[in-house]
Amino acid sequence: MSDIILPVTIGGIIGAFVAIGKIWMDAGVTKQKATEAHANAHEAHQRIDGVVKDLSTFMAQASREFATPADIASVEQRFIEAVNGMRSDFREMTRRLDTLLKGH
Repeated sequence: MSDIILPVTIGGIIGAFVAIGKIWMDAGVTKQKATEAHANAHEAHQRIDGVVKDLSTFMAQASREFATPADIASVEQRFIEAVNGMRSDFREMTRRLDTLLKGH
């Protein structure tokens, strides 16, 4: 019986060491992958910061270049002129209708 117990015990001890070594190596691989994932996340965060800065710069530039106060005043003036032109057109149309309904 002791002939069987000694080899089984030695096999169990060797198996335990192999399992510990495997766990240790897997932990190292997992830590390396976690470190790489952290580095990738940090790089992505930096890229996002750059895009946000570029976007805010573009928005500030666009507000200066595409919607200047002079442009807005020009649009308002054209709108006023268009409304006044419509008023004149309605007055002329009303005059013609009055003439038509009165029979000259």
